[in-house]
Amino acid sequence: MALPLKLQVIARAQREGYALMRTNNHSTNAPMLRVNHQLGFVPQPGRFELHLGTLD
Repeated sequence: MALPLKLQVIARAQREGYALMRTNNHSTNAPMLRVNHQLGFVPQPGRFELHLGTLD
């Protein structure tokens, strides 16, 4: 199911003119890692952000 859905999202993003796409998944999720690899996504280090402020 993941591959067809991601293919639809990629096609739509390309139609809309997006040239860069990033996807996130857990590093132990082997099936999703395989799908991302098939689609040409390149593994990169994760990003961790902290923001000060309220959550209202």
